[in-house]
Amino acid sequence: IKKVLGEKVKILIMVRNPIQRAFSMYFHLFKAKRETLTFFDALQAEEHRSEMGWGDAWLFKAHSLYYEKVKIYMDAFGPDNVKVIVHDDFTRDTVRGMQEVYRFLGVDPTFVPNNINIAYGRTGVYKNRLATFLGTSTPFKTSFRQMLPLSVSRTLKNFKDSYLQHNTIKTSSPDEHSVALLRQYFMNDIGNLEHHLHLNLNSWK
Repeated sequence: IKKVLGEKVKILIMVRNPIQRAFSMYFHLFKAKRETLTFFDALQAEEHRSEMGWGDAWLFKAHSLYYEKVKIYMDAFGPDNVKVIVHDDFTRDTVRGMQEVYRFLGVDPTFVPNNINIAYGRTGVYKNRLATFLGTSTPFKTSFRQMLPLSVSRTLKNFKDSYLQHNTIKTSSPDEHSVALLRQYFMNDIGNLEHHLHLNLNSWK
């Protein structure tokens, strides 16, 4: 990014509770029948899987660590050009969160998009066949969508997002043994984020 666009680039990074993020990664694969282990067993198997060359999609713990990744951007572009957004805060008051983003980008902070209350990419179990069809990506659907006029494609996407918002059952929470394991695993990473970025992440602990 720096090589192509230079140093004066605005970087937005959203960080989510790492336990929830890890479970979301797991459930995405589990729902697609690409993960057969329980969440706890998959966490226990992660190091072995990594050594065996499994893809990044199965590294639920490692890919939910933030500090070193955020630090790379901070060092490259400077703290004034990198804004870290806490997902919990953003979803709690999305309008305020967007206003902070607009101010960071130097654009009109009073603008409110008409789709601000739609939750995109919601993780969960689809309630019916239509929701399953709409929420499942296939090469054919991708190619077909690319052939449509932009206005039609946007209309269909808005319909899909709205329908899935009302026809997706929220996933269950991770089991207590997995939560205990992950709290210990993420402890130092969360502490570094709090200390160096002056964030309050008590809800993650």
